[in-house]
Amino acid sequence: MAAAHGLITGPIGREGLIGLLAMSVEISAKQHRNRYLAVYELSLEATRRPALQQTFDAMKSSAVDFTHEQHQALGLTTSRG
Repeated sequence: MAAAHGLITGPIGREGLIGLLAMSVEISAKQHRNRYLAVYELSLEATRRPALQQTFDAMKSSAVDFTHEQHQALGLTTSRG
């Protein structure tokens, strides 16, 4: 998200990426705890409901696309897969 908001204009190295990932997980687990838990609950519920699974898969795909774009903006050579 830092790249999306123009806070980091890239490129960053391995240590920078590790720091960003750690910060992302920490923010998710602390500041956005309810959202973080809701995603896991939806994930579990999607295993029981095929229609929800399709929607959840589409959401995950969009999130992966966004993350990949952010990595590219930071000069990282990550693949989408």
